Amino acid sequence: MNGVIDWGDFTPNTSSNNGDRPEFLWLKSGNTYTVRPVAKPVIFYKYFYRNEANELRTAICDNPDTCTVKDKHPDLRPSRRYAIVVIDRNDENKVKILEGPQTIFEEFKKYYDITKKKPGGAEGGDFTINVVCPNNVKDRDTTYDVNFVEPTPFTDAEKTILVEKKDDFNLPEIFKAHSEEDIEARLFDANWPPKAEDKPAEAAPAAGGAANPEDVFNW
Repeated sequence: MNGVIDWGDFTPNTSSNNGDRPEFLWLKSGNTYTVRPVAKPVIFYKYFYRNEANELRTAICDNPDTCTVKDKHPDLRPSRRYAIVVIDRNDENKVKILEGPQTIFEEFKKYYDITKKKPGGAEGGDFTINVVCPNNVKDRDTTYDVNFVEPTPFTDAEKTILVEKKDDFNLPEIFKAHSEEDIEARLFDANWPPKAEDKPAEAAPAAGGAANPEDVFNW
């Protein structure tokens, strides 16, 4: 159930990185951000659990309807989440990953519904996101005021950077589902994460790829 979705298929719900890893844009209480979406979002389902040590643990499940973890832990329910690559106008136009609740992406979708232009496509533009926290902390009462600013076609420099970073921002890979055994460990194992020497070797990202940015990002 996880994966890239087209804007026409976006449906409302009716029911820290370092090194060479991609940078995330974390939306903080009371701040306003200006972002330029890139390409399409991915959808996934994420568990959030805060343990007795006040550590926030997270894990991604494949199918929230069939995942047995929630059956073993009735207080846990995976949340529908979305992520998209963005250009952060507040931080020297750096390319980052924006992860957030459905309410943010519904506002991007409204732009698509009105204009029939993809928010992350060539005819997309900048959006502001104002993080509204009535309790001055991010909690269940937090809302996001999202507004379209203006069309901002990608510059040649931005296209070049996006092509260079395309392997680093492979969202389906970054947000792929964990096994149920892995979910249990990530949420409840006191020894998580494992030591570096205990981690399995990761496959190197694929090299090369299409040189044309339109082929890479479906603009």
